[in-house]
Amino acid sequence: MKLIEIGKISRLHGFEGALVVFTSSGKESSLGELDTVWIGAAPDKAASYSLESASWMPKGWKIELSTVDSEATAKALVGLSVFADRESLPSLEENEFYVSDLVNLTAYDRTTKKMIGRFIALEESSSDKSIKASCWLFETKEGPLSIPAVAHFIHSVDLKEKKIWLHNLQDLP
Repeated sequence: MKLIEIGKISRLHGFEGALVVFTSSGKESSLGELDTVWIGAAPDKAASYSLESASWMPKGWKIELSTVDSEATAKALVGLSVFADRESLPSLEENEFYVSDLVNLTAYDRTTKKMIGRFIALEESSSDKSIKASCWLFETKEGPLSIPAVAHFIHSVDLKEKKIWLHNLQDLP
């Protein structure tokens, strides 16, 4: 079983043990389709919980866990990561990826074939909550490089070859 991080518990929701989970994929997260999640500081330190309910709200996912029924129990989970078994996640459409599948893939410039760096994270680039804008963050020899997650810059991803092909890099600010 391979556990991947799908979110982080950001706060309590009410006084009955419900929690709010922030996911980088927002409403599109697979959280609502899972029966079991693991919660902890890291995958190897996570405990499994049965997911009784998960519903999207404007500020994140409200979840209820079978053994968490008090404010005190729920408070102990705030700030911890939420993990899912990679095999239990639904299949994706073409050109959709789980961030965990991209981590450590090597990025190349499609035109020059030059290696750019290694994918390390997805980051939200807009401080305006009404605008959903994401960037792919790469570790390069020159330091971190943030590329807008749009087709103009991300040409393709080859999971088998573990490569990300970028293009139009000259258009970056």
